[in-house]
Amino acid sequence: MKKMTDDELQQWLESGRSMKDLSTGQLDQTDLAVYEWLFSELSKVPAAGLSYGFAEKTGRKAKQQYYRMKDRRLYAMVAVICCIALLAIAACLIMNLSAFVLLVSFMSQYKWIFLFAITFFCLFQWLDMHAKEQSIHRIRNN
Repeated sequence: MKKMTDDELQQWLESGRSMKDLSTGQLDQTDLAVYEWLFSELSKVPAAGLSYGFAEKTGRKAKQQYYRMKDRRLYAMVAVICCIALLAIAACLIMNLSAFVLLVSFMSQYKWIFLFAITFFCLFQWLDMHAKEQSIHRIRNN
């Protein structure tokens, strides 16, 4: 018998006939098995998954939420430290005025160290925030 070409086989299957209707002389057994597997795989609906854009947006939002949480912790810590410092100064004023004068004289003696520490802390926070923004923009653009 004559062997079928790929086009003839495709026309045969598109006409609604099955692979079992073919005689074994028209196809080799290995070809028949390969065609059966191919058409069974092509008839299956592909599994739906999440799009890459959705996964990227979700990852970016998770990173932003993580950074926001870290920033909130830092701001809360700074606020608590400032409140403790103000309460300590208020306690010195209420309890003993001479202790407050002593504290002010101590701070005026080392004012440049205190000023440097505060400036360094603020500069460090600004640079950290700027670096995070740059990394987020870099992630978005890639």
